[in-house]
Amino acid sequence: MLIYSYWDGYLRDGENQNPDFVEVWKMFPNKQQLHTSGHASTNFLAQVCQAANPTAAIIPIHSQQSDDFKGTEISDELKEKVITASDSKQNIEIVIKKQGLSQSHHFFPR
Repeated sequence: MLIYSYWDGYLRDGENQNPDFVEVWKMFPNKQQLHTSGHASTNFLAQVCQAANPTAAIIPIHSQQSDDFKGTEISDELKEKVITASDSKQNIEIVIKKQGLSQSHHFFPR
């Protein structure tokens, strides 16, 4: 499952389309696109992780303290799935690049 909370303009044809986002979007048969403004609280993000119960990975993004996500109130099993550095999970290579004070992410099918 992919939970995608970016602006949908990155997926649509046109000058704002982001080919990397489109590529990731196509990799997931079960997905939901929702857009909100502002930032979710740590507590709310923990609730989303518990509810979604991801099988492969949790990748905190758009954060200056991504490593702190392991300290949220999620199960130990989910904490083991938090990825804050480049890694490989279920035949997908995850590349995390630090950009200024936050980090970006890229996914590549293997």
